[in-house]
Amino acid sequence: MPKINLPIKWKLTLWYGGILALILVIFSGGIYIYFMNSLQRSMDTKIKSIADVLASSITDTHGQSVFGNFERYLENVLGRKPKGKFIQIIDASGKIGARLNDLEEEAVPVSFVTLEKALRGEIVYETVETARPRLRMITMPIQENRKIISIVQVGSSLEEFEDTMKRLLIIMIISIITSISVTIVVGYFMAKKTMKPVDQIRRAAVKISSSNLDERIDIKGRKDELGRL
Repeated sequence: MPKINLPIKWKLTLWYGGILALILVIFSGGIYIYFMNSLQRSMDTKIKSIADVLASSITDTHGQSVFGNFERYLENVLGRKPKGKFIQIIDASGKIGARLNDLEEEAVPVSFVTLEKALRGEIVYETVETARPRLRMITMPIQENRKIISIVQVGSSLEEFEDTMKRLLIIMIISIITSISVTIVVGYFMAKKTMKPVDQIRRAAVKISSSNLDERIDIKGRKDELGRL
């Protein structure tokens, strides 16, 4: 395979572009991960606050008013009907007592492992990948006198979250490509300008021969490396 000899100005330009691309990718990746984790924490806080309110209400009423009109019960407790949410109450035996599903998909799979952890008193956060749209869900045990009387599950659609992250990714890709393109164009002209004295020295040196040894290279008072050369 023949070796490609690029001009120095192109080598400098590609180095500038490559280093900038690496910095931008690392920086953008860090921002993307931070923003994603921040949005997820915000979503976890929201669904936990709903679960806390429901758990407190069910404990106060001993679950008597839950299993009637569940939608009206949620409006009374939360002050509004939850949008894009999946909420259900499960008793200690695993039987579903009440459910609200404001999602496109009718059935939302519930993990038995998650329910087992909840029955042991653990609060479980999970992303339900098999649901459409995907859900971010909290499963919280409700305890009374140190005994688990029921389990509340609150899930929120990740559709808006995914759209936001997708838009952020597109903006980052466009910004990176634009920045690198501008850097390559500007870097090329800067490298060309920087290497121009070298080309002048080359042309002057070519003119010097045995017949005109008095010819001199005009360095124009340069005090840098090219002047010393």
